[in-house]
Amino acid sequence: MCSAVVLELKQYGTLSPYLIVLRCCSVFDSSFHYPDLPNEWILRFLVEWDITIKKGGVHRLMMQTLLAWKPPLVSTMKLNIDGSRIGSSGSIAARGLIRNSVGEWVADFSANLGHGEILVAELWALYHGLKLTQSLQVTKLIVETDSTLVLHLLNAKLEPNHPLLTLLNMCRVCWKSSWDCSIFHVFKEVNFAADSLAKMGHEMEMSIHCFVLPPSGITGVLQEDMDGLLRARFIYI
Repeated sequence: MCSAVVLELKQYGTLSPYLIVLRCCSVFDSSFHYPDLPNEWILRFLVEWDITIKKGGVHRLMMQTLLAWKPPLVSTMKLNIDGSRIGSSGSIAARGLIRNSVGEWVADFSANLGHGEILVAELWALYHGLKLTQSLQVTKLIVETDSTLVLHLLNAKLEPNHPLLTLLNMCRVCWKSSWDCSIFHVFKEVNFAADSLAKMGHEMEMSIHCFVLPPSGITGVLQEDMDGLLRARFIYI
């Protein structure tokens, strides 16, 4: 288990109810799919819990904020990525889209990845998104993901036998290639277009599909992002 988990085990009282729910689902729900990588599931919960609660206690106030997707600077492209998992079947998919400095759609990809964990889908989304962007000879790129765990693992020193090490290293090689590429976390309200696209990936054949025209089901969301539509989210203060 990653060292970050050890540092957070003092919050076991917070984590234990979720482990009990996980166990009960596996015993009493015949359609439940037990996580293939439970340690990564635990780490993901702890990282997100810590970001939310750290230094603020458990009784924190919340306020509503308005968030919007923002286009990158001139001569820069923006890649938004997301993974999707259907809980009942364990089916996972990934998708991402590239837009320019005025918010115009440039390209996107979709990947039906079979069955697995959401973290695997998120990492494949990053890898395929970076590879597609490089194939377009982009030199300056901003990547946005709503997975805090992806960012954590990209910067973490992992054990040699970590089950995702090969995939993470593939992502790191693409990320650190000879170009200007930065990866940031955003909330789902900002990543709305990629989130919508990722769900569509389940309906496609198992493979990687690249598109030269945006799918009809996403044109409305793309226009909303170009118009700077604000989406509401409650955050801790």
